[in-house]
Amino acid sequence: MLGLKASHIKNLCNLKKPVCFDIPGHKESAKIIYQHFTKICSQLPSLNANLLPAYLSARYPTPIIYQGQALKLLNKLNASKCGHPSDLPIKLIKHFSFKLAEPLILIFNKALEQGEFPGQ
Repeated sequence: MLGLKASHIKNLCNLKKPVCFDIPGHKESAKIIYQHFTKICSQLPSLNANLLPAYLSARYPTPIIYQGQALKLLNKLNASKCGHPSDLPIKLIKHFSFKLAEPLILIFNKALEQGEFPGQ
């Protein structure tokens, strides 16, 4: 339970005595729990988005894909495997892998940096 003791949880929720949810029905129990947490949340101040930092730093640096890594993966593609009919043939991708690697790593590195990947 993440190392929290029951007494610490009671203090966080401002409970003086234990709350007992001994109603047999699931809907009734859910309603009581909902009302309890609604009461707790209504006592908290509203979240002010202007006070949040614009950039939340990541725990680890953004990974970077290098051209050599992309070339290695493109050249490892199996030409005998069938792709989607609308895709480029794998033989063509492997033949032009040196030219394709740079734009691919630019796209992937930018997507990793921004945390968003382009759509279809």
